[in-house]
Order: sequence, then C-alpha cells, then structure tokens
Amino acid sequence: MSEYSTRSYAVLLVNNALKKFDEKFVFLKEISVDGLKTSDDINSVTLPADINSVRASELGRALQKTIEGISVSLGEEAGRHFIENFKKRLGKAYLLKIEELGVNLHMIELKRNLLW
Repeated sequence: MSEYSTRSYAVLLVNNALKKFDEKFVFLKEISVDGLKTSDDINSVTLPADINSVRASELGRALQKTIEGISVSLGEEAGRHFIENFKKRLGKAYLLKIEELGVNLHMIELKRNLLW
C-alpha cells in the first residue's frame, strides 16, 4: 500500500478499516498498527492476547472486510494495485493460509471490478 501513499497514510487506512468493522468483529477493537514502529517489523501490529480463541471463520470474515475496506478507501486504481501487490507480497503459502480462513482475494477483485 505504501507504494501509493505515505507510510503514515497507510497506517491510518488500516486502522480506520479495523475501526469500521470493530462493532461487528469485537476482537478488532484490540488490533492496531503503530505508525511509529512501522517498517516490515511485526512488532508494529498489536494483537489481543486471546486472538487464538477467535474462530478461524470469524477471523477470515474480519480480514476479508478489512481488505475490502482498504481497497475501497484507496479508490479504483490504487485499490486494484493494492490487492495485486498484497497477493504478491503474501506469496502462495500465506495466500493458501488466508484462503483456509475463508478470505478470497479473487472475489474481492471481481466485486471491485463490478463496482468500478
């Protein structure tokens, strides 16, 4: 995402997307990205201690909605590039993992193409 925006804007987009869905997915209230620690450092993401107790399907739905929200916020062109680059950066192994959670990036792309 930061290819098309500043790092601080990218952090803002992610945190706003998480906040947008935190009523539906309560565990999202405890997830945030720290804009001061961002790099490719995993320590910049704060997760709740009980994240492993959340059902995989619930995590998947929340992740799907968050990715969709970020894509919409970026607009047509940048949103399309975001999904493409997200898939590339994840790599096959992690793509398979999030697909096991029910996240379908291809469907997000198709849905976005229909809306644009």
